[in-house]
Amino acid sequence: MTTVAGTSNTAPTAQQLVYVVTNVYNSFSFKLTSDGSKYKLWCRIFKDICTGAKVLGHITGKSIPNDDDDEDWHSIDARVKSWFYSTCDPSVLQVITKDSCTAKDMWENLHEFFLNNKMPRMLQLQEQFRNSKKGASSIHDYCHNLKHLADALHDVDSEISEVELVMQILCGLPPSYHSIIDVGTNTKPFPSFMEAKNMLLLHENREDNNDTMLEPMFTTTTTLYSVPH
Repeated sequence: MTTVAGTSNTAPTAQQLVYVVTNVYNSFSFKLTSDGSKYKLWCRIFKDICTGAKVLGHITGKSIPNDDDDEDWHSIDARVKSWFYSTCDPSVLQVITKDSCTAKDMWENLHEFFLNNKMPRMLQLQEQFRNSKKGASSIHDYCHNLKHLADALHDVDSEISEVELVMQILCGLPPSYHSIIDVGTNTKPFPSFMEAKNMLLLHENREDNNDTMLEPMFTTTTTLYSVPH
């Protein structure tokens, strides 16, 4: 009998490969949640894992059992279902799974769930994106929060161009960044996300250095005026 790590040139079967796939969660590093923010990314990774294990037919419906007693098929299908269990949040699993469902049922229920929730999710993300302000956030956190929102909008088929992303980043900055905003908006060609982020990081670093230099001067002046004569 050929094993996956054997010396035979015979290609391993799905029944052999599917049990080699362990710690599926490590391939994701996140769980699919009901907000759908990483739905498309999750689907891409899940399909790649299924393809690699030769079990893609279990979610597409191309693979069916020979009969109700096809133990090998049901064993593989249960293994694929276990990948849903380890990579989906319980709130998602409650919606997509039920007694006697197959991996294909779970895959289709998942698509239907996120399709039905796409429009409300899109509106929520668009509002968050348009109303984002830097506030007390660092430039790094602020820029990447907006990038994350833009990526999440892409996942619900609402494209945000790189120019729109950079413009929104600039629009949400406080008055102390007005000079760098002028530079950014008048740069030709218009700066990319990374170029804009680097310009803003440099400006932030300069502001921090100025504050650091002023602090000891302020402390010394305060001390001089507080010394009794």
